Amino acid sequence: ENFYTQRINHYLPSLFAIWCLGVILLSIKMIAGYREITVLRNRATIINNVELKAMFEALLNKSGLKQSIQLATSSRIEMPITLGHLRPIVLLPISLMNQLSPDETYAILAHELAHIMRRDYLQNLLISLTEILFFFHPSVWWFSSTIKSIREQCCDDIALSLGAERMALS
Repeated sequence: ENFYTQRINHYLPSLFAIWCLGVILLSIKMIAGYREITVLRNRATIINNVELKAMFEALLNKSGLKQSIQLATSSRIEMPITLGHLRPIVLLPISLMNQLSPDETYAILAHELAHIMRRDYLQNLLISLTEILFFFHPSVWWFSSTIKSIREQCCDDIALSLGAERMALS
């Protein structure tokens, strides 16, 4: 064995221990996030507003999505989010419900449906697993943030194709 191989072999157990610690900590963070998603889903209030439900149903028909998607509100969030892949739910913050114009509401719903159309929930899972396993590499974090930014732009483009007003997406 040469000098470099000996040095690498000397530090390998310590590097592996640090990597394992990072994987464990980030996995705990991911599990905590999943638990929070479960709480959000379980405490959500299904929306019964006839006009909003009609707008959502029209958007569902226009999008071509065939799966059942719930529309609900939550006081625990500050911005609209979409949760789940098999049983997706679009959550709107209660604080926004009375402040939005119909065009803004349509744009938000179209944007959130675009996340479901693109299967972004699964994409998020894969990105999270990549971040956990390769947390030590800066390009993984750059790649992840770039994908998230492009994803939002793609969803805005899909929302526009579903009839959302450009100004309402701002």
